[in-house]
Amino acid sequence: MTGTPAFFPALRPGELLYSVLARHTRWSAGRPKATMNDLFGNAGTVASIDLPNRLDALAAHLPPWLSVDALIDRHTLAPYYWAFLPAEVRRSIRAGMKGNGGSLHLSSGLAAFRVGRVTRLRFCPNCVQDMHAQWGSPHWRRDHQLPSVLLCPEHGTFLRESTVDVGTFNRHEFVAATDATCPPLAKAVTNGVNSADSDTLLRLARSSAALLDEVEDGRTDFAELSKLYRNELRSRGLMRSRFKVDQVALQDAFMDRFGSVIGRFRGLVSADQLRGQWLATLARKQRKASHPIEHLLLRDLLCSRAERDEPCGKGPWPCRNPLADHIDEDVVTDLRIYRNRAAEVAVFSCACGFRYTRSLRADGVLGPCRFKDFGPLLRPALVEMINAGTSLRGVAARLRVDPKTVATLALQLELETQWSIRPSARHPNRAVTEGSTPTSAPAKRRKAPARCDWRRSDLELAARVAGAAMRLRSVSPPARVTAAAVERELLGRRGWIAKRSSKLPRTVAAIAETAETLTSFQSRRIDFAIATVVVEDRPLRAWAIMRKAGLRSDKLGLIEKRIEVLSQICFEIRLSG
Repeated sequence: MTGTPAFFPALRPGELLYSVLARHTRWSAGRPKATMNDLFGNAGTVASIDLPNRLDALAAHLPPWLSVDALIDRHTLAPYYWAFLPAEVRRSIRAGMKGNGGSLHLSSGLAAFRVGRVTRLRFCPNCVQDMHAQWGSPHWRRDHQLPSVLLCPEHGTFLRESTVDVGTFNRHEFVAATDATCPPLAKAVTNGVNSADSDTLLRLARSSAALLDEVEDGRTDFAELSKLYRNELRSRGLMRSRFKVDQVALQDAFMDRFGSVIGRFRGLVSADQLRGQWLATLARKQRKASHPIEHLLLRDLLCSRAERDEPCGKGPWPCRNPLADHIDEDVVTDLRIYRNRAAEVAVFSCACGFRYTRSLRADGVLGPCRFKDFGPLLRPALVEMINAGTSLRGVAARLRVDPKTVATLALQLELETQWSIRPSARHPNRAVTEGSTPTSAPAKRRKAPARCDWRRSDLELAARVAGAAMRLRSVSPPARVTAAAVERELLGRRGWIAKRSSKLPRTVAAIAETAETLTSFQSRRIDFAIATVVVEDRPLRAWAIMRKAGLRSDKLGLIEKRIEVLSQICFEIRLSG
């Protein structure tokens, strides 16, 4: 049999190579069982279900029309695991599968992924019936063996676990799909799923299976993925600025969409929160391989959100450089948006070096253009106008800026000019008579301020501290009651009392007593978050309270205790009522 392609069985669409070889190595009438040494030239070859190697040695048993590359692309799980890897890594995995690849799971990143591989082969009962009707026997489908597939992508039924556990079976033997290994009453891979979650799992299963058909090399690298995700996050309203992702909004949106199903994939969550912050890492600059299911979940989330209209419209945008020959033409392609306190500012940068800004109002209206930088065209133009004797206002009109800006720019470029932006020393309301010498007016004597009664002021301010602290505590959402906050509430400014602490000892002491510790403030934030969730009629989950309160994961224990205390109080109130 060795080296005879005629004995290699016909391949079926979507069939796993493991299944093909299992049918090839089964006992049948008048045909001996092939060994690993017969097929691969090495008795120690492992029967891998995802990334088999030594396929060049197997090529001697392939039909002439079937290449090793076609076998890898259409009958292994390689296209799924390398779908989001750079081209050089894909080529390395492909070469390793053809030869003695060694630790392919290390080079592909499989060994470091949080989501483990499928170790017990899976099947769909409906698919088994269809296979019997079409081919007379079942086989292992490769899309059923993907860790992100819990439902059959074709029938939408839950997959079932076969009796074949690759961790306990002989690792040097291929086991075929039969009625015995795929019993009809086998245990489902998951259960207790409502219709909404079933739709989510089916959508994920189909997008996972689609990766198996995307086999083109060199179409993705980490830089391209980073740019793609940033653009999508920005268009879906999940970016704080052009460079910063709104991680809180992203995680909240993710948990709202996948919170009820994400726990069915082991390794993605831990204690009701994302394990290893993989979502935040995926949204940042790509530097390492991530599991395909993580990419698929993020992409599904982005596709589910409506695109937000670009506040500045779609580029390119006009260049406002009065020194360029392309002024007012749509040639600007670099747009950056950053947040300035409560406002957003758009910065337009042209290839000629000119930059200008426009404010973004909350109602969507763009503010006027404001000059920011002229670039390399400014210096020669200024030198030419200065040498030509152009006045300051004439230069300002040419550059479309005010005269003070022109004088400042010339000073920054260290250009010698006769321009001055200092006001005239002559008083505008004082005429100079003929023959007289202009002199400055005599300085008026300022009245000395009245002496302050510090003792009385101290008593009055100290009496108002408690009221100010009470007003601060009534703010929603809660804000921390600090000494600076109390001082601002009392006087509308900061630092005045602190600078006069020796004259206002009672006020300083009263503020110190009302100031809130960090632990006390966090407890108030937790209580506020719990009350909000209760009012919204949402379940009290520790991770949801943590997000709502803006706390870190190290406060989960405190949150859980607080939930227990408040639940007990509510229970006692219901009993007493």
